[in-house]
Amino acid sequence: DPDPATDTTLVFEKDVLETVFTQAAPYVARLNMRPVRTDLLIGSTELHALVSVDSSTLTELPKSVQFYNQKKAAIVQKKVGQLPGCSITILFTDRMHNPLPPVQFADLDPNDNVCEKVVSLFPYMDGISMFNGHVVLNNCTSMGRGGTIQPGSADLFAFTCTNAVLFHIARNDDEAKLVAEHLRKIAGAAVFNLKGEVVGILSSYARGYDVKLAKKSSYFKKHFDKLGDKQVK
Repeated sequence: DPDPATDTTLVFEKDVLETVFTQAAPYVARLNMRPVRTDLLIGSTELHALVSVDSSTLTELPKSVQFYNQKKAAIVQKKVGQLPGCSITILFTDRMHNPLPPVQFADLDPNDNVCEKVVSLFPYMDGISMFNGHVVLNNCTSMGRGGTIQPGSADLFAFTCTNAVLFHIARNDDEAKLVAEHLRKIAGAAVFNLKGEVVGILSSYARGYDVKLAKKSSYFKKHFDKLGDKQVK
């Protein structure tokens, strides 16, 4: 609707957001590294919690992970390694809570005329901050300066998310360094629809920091399903 006053896609009902937050927050994990990373709890076993991490930001094995509403950090026990064909690394940590149901995944709304509402959650101090947004492109690719498609940039969608991070900018900092610093702090965060289902995992951002790029759930769901079926050790 061209009239913002009557455009219902701009409205986020408070009770809906509260419900989504209640459903999604237990699955948000904070990787205790410098800088702090945002990760996704995808499920639990009898002894462990399974946490997905963006492989591109994992330069070393972290010692612990902090879960929502848990005062004590969970010790990282082992790393499964990067899942085949998927830019996700799985960590096994101590389970610090009652077993959670596996996180639910969903596809984007297939109707291109629908501006789907989404939220993304990030650890902030001792809590979690949530940002409202909209899917602006159901299908997009990431291109480098030379116009070439970046490796692994298929299966992306673009969405609005106003979360940005502060940079420590030195006079000789180049763009690649700033991009890497920004991504270390936001990559790996889950994007939820208003039903509390994961539709993607944040992987990059566009020229304007308000527009982020995420891998669609279909890109990695089959690998997470293997974990649930104990096909990945």
